[in-house]
Amino acid sequence: MKQNILKFHFSDNNTNLFLTSRKNIFAFKTINEWPNWKNNFIFIYGPKNCGKTHILELWRNRCNAGIIDYRFFDDRLFSENLNKLEKNKCWVLDNIDKIFKYDSKDIQVKFLNILNILTNSKCFLLITSRTSPTEYNFSLDDLSSRLNSLLVIEVKEPDEDLLKDIILKKLKLRQVVISEKNLEFLVKRMERTYNEAIRISELIDKRSLESHSKVSISLLKDILKENNS
Repeated sequence: MKQNILKFHFSDNNTNLFLTSRKNIFAFKTINEWPNWKNNFIFIYGPKNCGKTHILELWRNRCNAGIIDYRFFDDRLFSENLNKLEKNKCWVLDNIDKIFKYDSKDIQVKFLNILNILTNSKCFLLITSRTSPTEYNFSLDDLSSRLNSLLVIEVKEPDEDLLKDIILKKLKLRQVVISEKNLEFLVKRMERTYNEAIRISELIDKRSLESHSKVSISLLKDILKENNS
């Protein structure tokens, strides 16, 4: 299983706000190289709010990909849905871990069937998940083998520079200004996760509006103290 590690920049729903850098260039190169992918199936995994769905949407909009979701596996519609697979060259499956959360063998069989059809039809598939394909304990060995043969891209939690970019972008959208000194103070003391960067940005916006004041060290201390209490 070939694995590439990269870091995505946070983005809101607007695709124009997605920030590219050397941290996520592999994902964009993968999109831009389509349809000349070396592996027709791509598996992106990482923590919540890291940008997996966003990159999926960028590719889906580019190639007009069909969507495979939990409704696709419905017994009443599954045979009909299988017939649709060959009619579209590109497909996306967002948050595959939600589909497999019930550990149903029936779902596994159906998904293996989907993969086989897409493979035989030389279709493209982009999958996202919070967990690596190696962490799925499938009862079907064939399914585990198929997933482990995909091109896998891990999205890592952000470093300090990436946290700064996330917070600055989030605050800029709300027209809130934070100095480089205060931003440096904040990122050295906060939890290094996408969720925390988003949560703290929202708190800064809320508190600065409530107090009608600039973002100060004192304000940041109160927010960090509240988070640790």
